[in-house]
Amino acid sequence: RFIDPVNVSSAGGLSEHPSVATGGGGKVYIAWDDDKNLDKSIFFRRSDDYGSTYQPAANVSNTGSATVPALGVTNNGTVLVAWQDVSTGPSEIRYARSLDGGANFLSSVQVSSPNVPGDTSTQASGVSLAVDSRTVGTGAGNVYLAWSEINIQNATFTLRIARSTDNGANWKFFALPDAPAGWGFVHSLAEDAAGVLYAGGTRLWKSVDDGNTWKVVPGMPDTYWGG
Repeated sequence: RFIDPVNVSSAGGLSEHPSVATGGGGKVYIAWDDDKNLDKSIFFRRSDDYGSTYQPAANVSNTGSATVPALGVTNNGTVLVAWQDVSTGPSEIRYARSLDGGANFLSSVQVSSPNVPGDTSTQASGVSLAVDSRTVGTGAGNVYLAWSEINIQNATFTLRIARSTDNGANWKFFALPDAPAGWGFVHSLAEDAAGVLYAGGTRLWKSVDDGNTWKVVPGMPDTYWGG
């Protein structure tokens, strides 16, 4: 049965788009966006007792216009939160990470291109995050991000994948192949027990080599894949 619900946000504003992850020893992590400070920000809380009680909420974004977080926890307890951010004008993807289980977060970093201050030619949206939870294998512990980018000047879409092998300190970037011409998005990442990665959006892609190469899953129509 379900126990009584817990008000995690406890805010006077509009709390939306929760993202939840779990860890060992009864740990539950949750991130959401909230406009209690007038502008949207990303907030985070951690529970050490299976969700019965939570540590005080922390503002992870501190930018003033951040929405739709994606949350993940690595094998060594590093917590990563990514989100869509428009605080500097163009829509970009930023992330922040905590090396102490969510007690403190490092300053956020822009991960989407072009990563040039004042450049509004590229807009990014729809970030999702996945963590390879395996403890053995070539991709064990990897972190993956996915998002969509559109170049405003020439109206071209690029569907991005980023991979980190060091708990989010550094990233390697890939582009999903065979995206529909003139449009497209990717907003959902998942991994099965064998380490096969799936990226869902206007098409469904699959990688069997830790994100190095991707192929469209055949027989699937161009539609809305993912949650």
